[in-house]
Amino acid sequence: MRFIMKKTVFFTSLCILIALCSCTKSGLNTFCGDYSFKTSGSVTVQRLDLPMDSITPAAFTFSLPNEIGQLEIATLDRRNDSVIVIMNYLNGEVLVTHGHCENEELILNTFQRNALNISIDSEMDFRTPIKVKGVGHYYDDNTLVFNMSYNGWVQLGPLFYKVDGDNIQMVAYRN
Repeated sequence: MRFIMKKTVFFTSLCILIALCSCTKSGLNTFCGDYSFKTSGSVTVQRLDLPMDSITPAAFTFSLPNEIGQLEIATLDRRNDSVIVIMNYLNGEVLVTHGHCENEELILNTFQRNALNISIDSEMDFRTPIKVKGVGHYYDDNTLVFNMSYNGWVQLGPLFYKVDGDNIQMVAYRN
């Protein structure tokens, strides 16, 4: 009888421990889920081959249009704390990247955006591929904020421009 009682207490304690551990949010569990997001910020477009006698400004700063969409973060490999991140923009663009959790941060692998639209003036509109990096932090119970950076370049005729932005934020709210 005593053996059965010990077994019952052990089994009950084990069930309670498992239930408590499964309820805590840490690592992957903190970030995985479905979100609605909004991205905003600015980029600097700097002419790389500016002649010394040019009167054209060397750099332009542009506010990015606010973009909205759906974000899904799902576990890819629990042992390595890795995730797959799917960004579905309202304009139809879908981006997929991987990331990993490290010290309560979600670090996205570098990925490419193919359709960043920039307008220097009415004669200089262009679309350029941009490399994107991001680090996300979780706030409260339902808000994930990514600090993003964009990096790339574009050629317009004989002129080359470098595109940089490191004050871009994506704010995602858990659905």
